[in-house]
Amino acid sequence: MDPDRRTLHGLGLVATAPRLLVLRSLRQQDRARSAGEIYAEVQNAGGKLGLTTVYRTLITLSEAKLVHTFERGGETVYRLCGEGNHRHLVCRRCGLVVEAGDLDRALHRLPAAVGFHVEEIYGVCTSCWTDETEPSTAMR
Repeated sequence: MDPDRRTLHGLGLVATAPRLLVLRSLRQQDRARSAGEIYAEVQNAGGKLGLTTVYRTLITLSEAKLVHTFERGGETVYRLCGEGNHRHLVCRRCGLVVEAGDLDRALHRLPAAVGFHVEEIYGVCTSCWTDETEPSTAMR
């Protein structure tokens, strides 16, 4: 059994063709992508899948904790998520997502962070950062 089928079965999900197509598309990049971007990638690869099916599949995979959702410019984007307890560093410019492990201990050293459960930290990755980058726009 291929790894994607095994992953879906391990989560109690049936390995349908749409789930496999979306899962394989998500495995191709670390960058979080919109349902429309995933739909276009599947279509370009020769997959026959409707946009509504992509949305439904992403919701199912999100509910199963296999896919994590992020906000990018007011749009929901999706990324395949690693296993275990971890947090994410997210580039606001290119959408790169890096799993950063458990940041709670480090963040709780900041008095203002006490009582917060941090899931993502948004910023600008090294590749997108330039000397002209304004800190105020990088951290919105």
